[in-house]
Amino acid sequence: MNPFFKHIHVFYLLVISLLFSCHSESTPKKVIKREMVKGGVLHISLSDYPISLYPPSAIDVNSTDIVGQLFEGLVKFSTQTLDIEPSIASHWEVDSSGTLYTFHLRKDIKFHPCISDGKERDLTASDIEFTIKNLCRFHPENLSFETTFKDVLIGANEFHKESISNKNILEQSIDGIKVIDQHTISIQISHPNSNFLNVLAMPNVSIISEKCFDINNLDLT
Repeated sequence: MNPFFKHIHVFYLLVISLLFSCHSESTPKKVIKREMVKGGVLHISLSDYPISLYPPSAIDVNSTDIVGQLFEGLVKFSTQTLDIEPSIASHWEVDSSGTLYTFHLRKDIKFHPCISDGKERDLTASDIEFTIKNLCRFHPENLSFETTFKDVLIGANEFHKESISNKNILEQSIDGIKVIDQHTISIQISHPNSNFLNVLAMPNVSIISEKCFDINNLDLT
């Protein structure tokens, strides 16, 4: 072989070998660390104006996009896998029948200050109970009963029916809800339902403050 071509051949073999060796090395991932920022302005692009920022009325896409930024539910969807993750509830158990859910709430959650008095309030199991009762009552602003607790939560249908004529229905209880202590609540459904936690993760089932609801006279009856 001509010495010149021999050198060229060796040169190309070295280049190809180098390229393959570079390609085989894993490139280290660049991790960007961001600090949590409190306050500021969040800009979100919407296709139309939201119908309502009141969770029980938030049944359109634009409303739920905003409500999901303002409120939290007992559980939430993972932004990576859409699996159910803890949120206000740190953990929960389901009994052997698949119908009794016991939720244990985080103890470090406060509501934003109420408009009228500016006070922060601790979130308790009573707020969870109130939120569910509010979703189960008949009211022009409640557009979510049919898709949340109807035919699912024990006592919900009866509660809803009575609320048509009873304006003080929120003072009563629902058979399927039991406040065990300030940070524990149980919810009994009528039959096993693999979709139940998904319902609790929806923005229209976000938890609202009973105290702020009363103080700000949000009951439009």
